[in-house]
Amino acid sequence: YIATLRGVPIEHIEELFFDCDPYTGKKNSNPRRACERRLRELAQAGYVRFVRELDGERRRQLVIADNGMNGISFNPGPLVQRARRRRPPTRHGAHHIKTLDALAELRREIKARGGRIVRIQLDADLRAHLRAGRRTQMGDHYEAMPDAIAFVALPGREIEKYAVEYVTSKYTDADIRAKHGAFKGYAKTIWVADKPRTAERVNALTGAACRVMT
Repeated sequence: YIATLRGVPIEHIEELFFDCDPYTGKKNSNPRRACERRLRELAQAGYVRFVRELDGERRRQLVIADNGMNGISFNPGPLVQRARRRRPPTRHGAHHIKTLDALAELRREIKARGGRIVRIQLDADLRAHLRAGRRTQMGDHYEAMPDAIAFVALPGREIEKYAVEYVTSKYTDADIRAKHGAFKGYAKTIWVADKPRTAERVNALTGAACRVMT
């Protein structure tokens, strides 16, 4: 999960993996402590490491996959292969975190409806798949892509693809319209914004609801 999402806020890991005891199903009395203890063990073994990233307002602790095994003779396989290169660039750090926050909210809503998110794809992986190993050349054009795609399974329905897009005040009206047009093939688009004014602009241009990520 950490390797796939290229760095995850620690509170998301706590909620997703440490809310309940995996063996008894009972609620953990202190999920944060259990989460931090396990992550420290993984960090000491070289599987993960901790970094601080600004989400636009405050610094958040992210957990990213690591390559080094700290002297342990063990082949981790493809899970953390070239892991350090998968960390999102610092200039995209806030955008990355807010996208994951939006996915966490979506996961809670889907869970409340008896469903689950079975897979997530980030835009960087989508672009890499389109390029299929070839170099980007001048004049290449790619259709606008969402920040993430969530593959959603709801009771009695086939798996659907939801687009998740985090919009900032830097986006032009043309940017928003282009993305809205490109996302029509998805079952649903989850629009989130950095400010109320941005959310109002998204709503006016697309007719869709847009929540503010705080």
